Order: sequence, then C-alpha cells, then structure tokens
Amino acid sequence: MNNPKNIPIESVIAKLQHAEGYFDAIKNQWSSWKDSNPYRILRQANADMTRYSLILHIDKEPPLQSWSLIIGDIVHNLRCALDHLVYAIAVHESGKEPPPLDDKLMFPICDTDAIFLDQSQRRLATLSTGVRTATEAVQPYNRPHAELPPLLSILRNFDNRDKHKLIHLVYSAVSLGDIGFCGPALAGGGWQFLPNL
Repeated sequence: MNNPKNIPIESVIAKLQHAEGYFDAIKNQWSSWKDSNPYRILRQANADMTRYSLILHIDKEPPLQSWSLIIGDIVHNLRCALDHLVYAIAVHESGKEPPPLDDKLMFPICDTDAIFLDQSQRRLATLSTGVRTATEAVQPYNRPHAELPPLLSILRNFDNRDKHKLIHLVYSAVSLGDIGFCGPALAGGGWQFLPNL
C-alpha cells in the first residue's frame, strides 16, 4: 500500500487483514458445506406410471447463524478500518498521540450533504480542509449509481444492523417441491416443460 505521507496506518491494515481472514473462513465453511452433498434429488413414480416426480431433499441445512456472525465481523472490521484511517490522519496532522478530540473522530457515512456538514463539523473538526473535502467526495450522495446502492451506505447499514441483531442471510434453494407430469403418454406428442420463473 502506497503511503507517501507516512501516515501511521498499521491499525488500518490490521483491520483489513482481520476482515480478510474472516472472509477466508466463511469461504472455507461454504466450500465444506457445499462439498458435503447437503441435498439430494429423489425420483418417484406412482403405481400405474402416470406420474413421475423429482423431489429435492435438503439433508444438511447451511449454518446460516454462524455465517451471519462471521459476516458481521467482516463488516465491522471494514467499517472500523475507516475510523482507524481518520484517527491515523488526525495523529499525522496534529503530530500528537492521541490527537485532539480523539473521542469524537469518526469516518462519517452520510446520505445527504446536510448530514455530512453536521457530521463533519463534529467528527472531522480537527482535520484539514483537504481531508474533509476528500472524505466528502466519497460520500454516498456524491457517488450515485443507476442500479446499485452506494457501497459505503451498505457497509454502514450492515454494521448498524449487526450491532442490534444478526444480519439475515438467505440461500436460494427449494426446500420442498414436487415437479411432476400427469396424464397419459402421448405418442409423438410435443412435451414442453415450463419452469416457474
């Protein structure tokens, strides 16, 4: 990481590496679950062979609560890395450890310029105009996307949610289903399967 001004970012890097370690852990847990053959497909036919079914059966549910805890730790470490960066810049600019108003420092994530103005006056008050300007430039309201919500807003919202309750995880799978064909076989008939999309 290029750090031309020698800002003390060791704790920023440590937080990012800690998040990366949790990310590797969840990837390993996901792979382990996926490789354990957690589901199977059963084939059935009725007695007169007029109905054929494929039934998906989940044998091993994914450990969603455990994964939610790990993802919460990833999110929190990423969010903390931003606060550590602001603190490191304050140390660098003031030349003091701790810097002035260290208990107020925080990287604000704001959805409007009015909220940013309020937050920056409290959270970035001791930092230079250049740092405040750079921080404002990456705020969600300055980085619109036609289809995706701003990533900093997602990070903030997930971190805030994880403080009070687990992040809800879902996986896409049919937990119970019966896909079947009924009726007499039509010789030479054009069968057509229409999935429910």
